[in-house]
Amino acid sequence: MTRPVTFRRRLQSFRKTMRTHGALVILLTFLAVVAGSSQFLKGSLLEGVTVSSQSGDASSVASLSPLRTCSATGTVFEKIWNFSVLERTFREQMTAVVKEREQLLSSPSSRSCLKDQEPEMPALRMMAKELPGWYVQEQYPVSDGTATRTTLRPVTWNTFSSIVTEFERVYECRLTEISDRALLVVSSNLDYDETGPDGRPTMFCCTEASGSGGGCVRKEEGTACSTTATANPQCDNQCSVGIDSFQIAMRLNPLVQRMDIERSHVRTALQRTLTTLRSFETNDAIARQLSCYERASVDLQNELSLLSDASSCLPRIWDVVTSLHDRKSPSN
Repeated sequence: MTRPVTFRRRLQSFRKTMRTHGALVILLTFLAVVAGSSQFLKGSLLEGVTVSSQSGDASSVASLSPLRTCSATGTVFEKIWNFSVLERTFREQMTAVVKEREQLLSSPSSRSCLKDQEPEMPALRMMAKELPGWYVQEQYPVSDGTATRTTLRPVTWNTFSSIVTEFERVYECRLTEISDRALLVVSSNLDYDETGPDGRPTMFCCTEASGSGGGCVRKEEGTACSTTATANPQCDNQCSVGIDSFQIAMRLNPLVQRMDIERSHVRTALQRTLTTLRSFETNDAIARQLSCYERASVDLQNELSLLSDASSCLPRIWDVVTSLHDRKSPSN
């Protein structure tokens, strides 16, 4: 009789925990699955060759799964579920590569005139390395099994538009994932922005004990906090998130609409940015050629000047009876 009673007590305790921290438990489980899949994908995107054992005929190679999927797994957005943090990350990355492009376009003389030498673009290359769709995987049979070669596509001057477009596509995929999991996001207070309309950080606190109808809520004027206010949306796990069906209904639809509006805005902004840069890129080809001609003419002028100085010294070197040698004085 002792074992069924113990099991019943544990079951009741588990049900009570799920009622109190149900949303948090579901969110943590979901994030654990996402983190595990992201680690798996990241491990497969290391540049180089990996060999895996294969049973059966070594000549048969299994097909590779596509790397260009509509998912934030393996990208810089993979662990971000708050929209304000997501938007800030996207703007910082996009601003860095656009600024780098503008600097190269505004100073064509700083670039090499060699045909096959690409300019240094560290920001663009870093963005490409964080995009699974910019990798290429090849499989071929070897004696020990199957070898998989993972390489990064070339990051050149002409691939700028393709890389930033892929980055924007991944950003839209993350917005779609937030819309699809809006209930989990709202249940974790991740739909609130980092800062409020007044520019101050959004703070959270526990109102009452979790078993008395309270929980972790956004701190506003008049909120009776029982714990110290914190910027963590889960109140540093001091209590469960305090939310009811009315708040879910009021906050769910605005979050989904916000993701739809952001997708439309970011697509338009990218198109206008690429159009503006394209006009400068058209003139850049001529400006770069003129700059290279100018540098070549300066080099030619310097070479002719050295040749002229050398030729002026040749007669003195050939004639031994010149001012280069001291003549004997008449008295001697």
